[in-house]
Amino acid sequence: MTSTKAERRKQLADFEKRATRIAVGLVIAGPVLGIAAIFVGAAEILFPYEYTVPIALTAMLAPIGLALLIGAVGGLYLIGGWKVAPFGVVFVAGFAALVLGIATADSFWRQVGVGLLAFSGLVIFLAGTASAKTLPNPWPVAGVAAAGGVVAIIGLLTGLWPLHLFGAMAAACPLGMLIGVWWSRRS
Repeated sequence: MTSTKAERRKQLADFEKRATRIAVGLVIAGPVLGIAAIFVGAAEILFPYEYTVPIALTAMLAPIGLALLIGAVGGLYLIGGWKVAPFGVVFVAGFAALVLGIATADSFWRQVGVGLLAFSGLVIFLAGTASAKTLPNPWPVAGVAAAGGVVAIIGLLTGLWPLHLFGAMAAACPLGMLIGVWWSRRS
C-alpha cells in the first residue's frame, strides 16, 4: 500500500507541475495576444479598427479563462480525484456569469454567478473535508454557515452583490464541510 501512495504522490506532483506550466503560459499569452490584436486592428490588417477592442479583449481573456479552467479542474482533481474535478467547470462558469452580470449590469447573471460560485465552494469544501484525516467540530462550522446565510440574505435584499457573494460563499463552504463531516462519520 505504501508503494501505491508513493506512486500516486509522484503522479500528482508531475500533473501539478505540468498543469501549472500550461496555466502560467496561458496567463502570459493572454495579454500578449491582446496587444497583438490591438496592433493588427490599428493597422486594419485582418479586420476594421472598429472591432479592435472586442477582438483584443477576447484574444486576451480567452487564454486567461482557459488557464482558470485548468487551475480549477486540476485543483479539484488534486483535492478529490476525478469524481470532483468536473466541478471546476462549475466554478469557472460561475465566475464567467458573475463577470457578465457585472459588465452588463444584469442582476440575473450576477445571481447565476453567485449561485454557481457558492455551489462550487460547497463542493470544494466537501471534497476537502471528506478526504481529511481529522474532522472539525461541526457546531462552530454550523454557526459560520448560519451567519453566512444571514449575510447573503442581507446582501440580496439590499442589492449589494459583493455582500451577497460573500455571504453565499460564507454559507456554502461551511455547509460543504458539514456535509463532509456527516459523510465521513456515516461511513
